[in-house]
Parts: sequence; C-alpha cells; structure tokens
Amino acid sequence: MKPIQRLSAGFSLAEVVLATGICSVALMSLIGVLGVSLSAERDSARDTALTAMSSQIVARLSKQPFDDLIQSAGSASADGDGAVPDAAPVFYFDSQGMLLANASGPDELSAAYRCLVTQRPCEDTRNPTTGTCNLVRVEMACSWPVTTGSGTTTAQPAGHQRLYANIARY
Repeated sequence: MKPIQRLSAGFSLAEVVLATGICSVALMSLIGVLGVSLSAERDSARDTALTAMSSQIVARLSKQPFDDLIQSAGSASADGDGAVPDAAPVFYFDSQGMLLANASGPDELSAAYRCLVTQRPCEDTRNPTTGTCNLVRVEMACSWPVTTGSGTTTAQPAGHQRLYANIARY
C-alpha cells in the first residue's frame, strides 16, 4: 500500500504576514511622498500666479508716459518710516493671477490675491544736466488670501511676498 500524499495549495500564515508588512511599508512611503508633492504643487501654482500678477502690473505701468510714472512715483512712494500712503495703487487678482475687472476693489467671490504697488524714482539714474530720473523701482507687496467684509485686511495675511521690478525711460 502506498502512502497518501497531501498537496499543500495555499500560503502559510508567515508568508501572508510578511507580504502584508512589505505592502504596508510601500504604501506608507507612497503616502509620505504624496504630501510633499501636493505641497510642491501648491507652491508652484502660487509662484506662477505671482509671476503673472507682476507681469500684468509692470505692463500696466509701462503703458503710462514715463514722466507721469515719475510724478506718481514721487507721490505714491513709501514714507521714510515705511508707512505706505493712501495714493499707492492696490490691485486684486483671482487664484490664477489674472487681474480682476474691478481693479479698484475686491470682488468677494473671486479675489484671491491683493497687491499693493509702490514706486520710487532711482536717484542713481538722475541726469545731472536735466535733473530727471531714468529709472523707476516698483515694489509689489502681494498677500493672500484676501479678507473682505469690514473693508479691512488682517495685519498678518496667511501668505505674503514682495516682488520687485524696474521700469526704464526709453
């Protein structure tokens, strides 16, 4: 008589535990990378919007005659103590960095960024003969999110960044 052979068709408990452990370590690694990539994507989208905003502001200012730009820079530049006068223009942008049609005030539903623009003539470029400056320095103080309702913004927005540009006389 021959002995009966038993065929083992399955996994042992040790193999299942080991495979589950390997899968859980791999899954936790992927979840950790996901958080970093989402943060990087958010920062990249914000940087793209800020670049678009600064380009639109500089284009708008560059369309003005340079002498008008110099005069408004003198009246809209920050005081020596850092206070910004009321004449400084404020622009509002949507989440993609596009200038809102109502640039004088925020649309509560679509404004995501607020940008305060100050201009200063560059004294280093002053022509000694004519006394005119040939360069205006533009500072754009952008903050987000835009808070509306009472007409005031918070002293410390969730995010803020300063961008700088120069506009030269041609």
